[in-house]
Amino acid sequence: MKQKPLLGDSPNNRINIENKSFDQVTIKDVKSNPTEQHTIKWFYLCSESGVLSFGLTQITLVFVIIIQISFAIMFTVSCKYDFNKCTWDSIPMISDVIADPIFDRVFILLNTAYFVGIHQVNVRSLYSRFHGIISDKYNDRLFYVGLVSSFSLPMIGVFDNRKFVIIHKGFAFIFFTSSAFYLSMIAYLKSKHRSDLLGQLSSDLHRPSDADLSKWGGRISFNFQYSKLCTCVVVVLFACVGILGDSFWLCAVLEWTCVFLYMTLTMLIMSALPCYDQITLSFHVKNKMVASGYQRISDNNGSSGT
Repeated sequence: MKQKPLLGDSPNNRINIENKSFDQVTIKDVKSNPTEQHTIKWFYLCSESGVLSFGLTQITLVFVIIIQISFAIMFTVSCKYDFNKCTWDSIPMISDVIADPIFDRVFILLNTAYFVGIHQVNVRSLYSRFHGIISDKYNDRLFYVGLVSSFSLPMIGVFDNRKFVIIHKGFAFIFFTSSAFYLSMIAYLKSKHRSDLLGQLSSDLHRPSDADLSKWGGRISFNFQYSKLCTCVVVVLFACVGILGDSFWLCAVLEWTCVFLYMTLTMLIMSALPCYDQITLSFHVKNKMVASGYQRISDNNGSSGT
């Protein structure tokens, strides 16, 4: 029978099962190498627990950078080809730029992929991180605010400011307020409960080193200070729009600045502590379901793996 590889088997850290069939792999073999790391940095598989983990930090960084670059390109093209008037006293808002059909589609595609596909996973991951550290009621409310920010941004593109002005502005207000509140509170809570979060990581699946814990602690402190800057900018933005109107050039500058600051804060928050999207693997070996992590042996020595 062709040998079936052990889940999580890697070239650099391989369990010696050269001469064993799949059913003959013992618990001792698996326990001798409980946590194995795939060669890709953001991919982990723990043989003991059967948990497959995808690092959310790297995925978040890639998507946020792509979105920021796309915003810069859309703004540049819009000004260069006179889709919008761009002078020092007349700068288009983001809503004005994405109102053009081609940019509208790019905006909806990228932001739906990120906010619905990744950001809401980050929200669930952070909810899990704070479980048992802050009160359940407060954690639940923070979770719901995070979900609102996940689904409100794509709606800004769906309802553009030329045909659906009131709906567009409503979703824009919901997104900015929910995102600003959620990200700022996450940065604050991480700073306030830094010792608890780092202690939680010490017993986590991947057992970080002291150097990593020190590095993450420094990042948490920096994120909290950075979030204060973001909060100041969004407060000034709302004041500017309320007093001068959204057509004033300073309000447009503040809006673009606010979006880039908070998207950068998202990257910083997800870089401060490792978070993973985890899947528990289950597989069948001759009438026995393996869910606990140990690969059990068939009582019948003559049986073969399925």
